[in-house]
Amino acid sequence: MKNPLTILILLLLYSGLSAQTYIDPIDDTDLQSNTHYVINPGVYSVADPGNDGILRIDGKENIIIDGSNVEVAGESFSGYFIKIHNCSNIEIMNFELLENYYYAVHIMNSENIRIHDCNFNYNKVDYEGWIQIWTDYDEALGGGVMMYRVDSAEIHDNNMRWQNDGVALYHCNYAEIWNNDFSWNTSFGIRMYFTDSCHMHYNNCSHVNRPYTNPSDCAALLVLVSNENLVEHNDLTHSGDGVFLGQYEYSDIPNNNVFRHNDCSYSPHNAIEATFADGNTFFDNKCNYSHYGFWLGYSFNSLVLNNEIIGNQYSGIAIDRGFQNTISYNQIVSNPTGIELWEGDGIPPVSYT
Repeated sequence: MKNPLTILILLLLYSGLSAQTYIDPIDDTDLQSNTHYVINPGVYSVADPGNDGILRIDGKENIIIDGSNVEVAGESFSGYFIKIHNCSNIEIMNFELLENYYYAVHIMNSENIRIHDCNFNYNKVDYEGWIQIWTDYDEALGGGVMMYRVDSAEIHDNNMRWQNDGVALYHCNYAEIWNNDFSWNTSFGIRMYFTDSCHMHYNNCSHVNRPYTNPSDCAALLVLVSNENLVEHNDLTHSGDGVFLGQYEYSDIPNNNVFRHNDCSYSPHNAIEATFADGNTFFDNKCNYSHYGFWLGYSFNSLVLNNEIIGNQYSGIAIDRGFQNTISYNQIVSNPTGIELWEGDGIPPVSYT
């Protein structure tokens, strides 16, 4: 059920629009406020040599873009089909395919964004090489959608596959992302960086790996310095990590993320990894048949409750230098070590004071 604020925003958006305006996808097309754009159906090839967007929306509001029966290919994994900056109340829907761009959609400093029922596949992709995870939006890897400083977004019922990222969120808040297929990407299904108060549910982020690089730090879900998020009912299987959550030098910031009812199994590394992290809850997840079920190095105030942790290669739950963690009512079966707690060798002790 949508919250009343979302319903109000949509009513305002639709009530303020002019009649439908039909356009072809031509480079450097500037869209105007209070307009419902329909892309003329067809198969197109349109490059974005200026990396500034085929369709550009800057400082505008109340726009719908309908791409029903539209396929557009970019050139050489560069540029963006839609580039949005400093806008509000923008809806993108129904594209048959946007491919061969760096990102299909690039959004900055905006609010109330809705993207649904689109296929953004086969954009920028890398099959090998180490991934630097501690980088900001200016080093984003390419893929389906990139959002920087976006508040209140809905992304649902899309396919964003066979590229680096499905969705990348940098410094965002209040995104709801559900019922998308982000599988078979080579960096991340969903990437979150300093992104808070989001809800990720019923997404398929499985099989996120780089076939020629092991390890490469890819993950079905990457959560870096991101807090107060709810992650539930997602398929995060067969990926570099199912979940990689990190705080590193930001360990003084409480996370308070909740991960529940996710399947994170069949990782060649960790089904769930959380490092230097405070106050996360892991409830009723499947963390089976990986190197480790849980790797919670330096994490504290974690609640690991009622998870299924079966058949991992090493430990079911491994915690190096963690403290005040609660592990209760888990099914820990057929792991060489069920729960492993230790003070690491050769690593200077961390101080949390």
